[in-house]
Amino acid sequence: MTLSSINTHIDSAATKIPVTWPLTATIAVNPLWDLLQSGMDSAIVKMNRLLPVKGSLDINEYASKFNNHEIPDICLLYALKRHLIKKKIAFANNEQITDLLCELLKSPAIFTKINETQTNSAQAKSSLCPQTKEHFLNFITLFFDEHNQEIFNSNTPSSFFSVWKQYILVNNPKIARALVNLPDGIDQSIQFILNELNLDENQTASYFDYILTDMIGWSSFVKWLEGRPNNPFIKKEISLKEMIAVWLCYDFKIKIITA
Repeated sequence: MTLSSINTHIDSAATKIPVTWPLTATIAVNPLWDLLQSGMDSAIVKMNRLLPVKGSLDINEYASKFNNHEIPDICLLYALKRHLIKKKIAFANNEQITDLLCELLKSPAIFTKINETQTNSAQAKSSLCPQTKEHFLNFITLFFDEHNQEIFNSNTPSSFFSVWKQYILVNNPKIARALVNLPDGIDQSIQFILNELNLDENQTASYFDYILTDMIGWSSFVKWLEGRPNNPFIKKEISLKEMIAVWLCYDFKIKIITA
């Protein structure tokens, strides 16, 4: 993946994040606003990655409603037509596909394995490692804590990503060893980890959205700081790109340490 496309995905994810202040700016930005241009299927998939949202009922619930005659035949017909067309499966007529769907709904266990696979896949794409958020929160809190200035070295750069790399060398050699091949530059580091995690363009875009949305409080605050580098209150060098870089590093190191 090129550095240009990575930066495009970061910029796209950043546009969905409101700044902490003023309040009017916070209200004006909706992370799901761009879904208006998406079809229902793609919108549901994206919402599932960003939020604990289900786009459909469990297959057993559909079967129960079918058996209780709560689902009209025309709805069943429309649903299966969409599915067959999407899967490029040919069908002869409406009666044929209606009969097929009725048979499937009479035996909902057929769908159990498929349903579980889809759920697990969505969860895997939402968060590549469950411990990542905890590690990230611990460090970013430390970074902004004025009582922990010992993590800063006056002889080295004080940006978020640079401080993090110095921090793990001293406080977590195991992580440092796992990231021994990490390039020096932040852009190259992000590119390196995305390649190692084997994420394609679509997965990368969704993953960046997930990171910044899941950390909406911090990302909104950091976006505010980015737009006000000369503010008189907080003198910290941090960007949304650096947040993403540190998150990816934690994801990557946990993956190879626990493999």
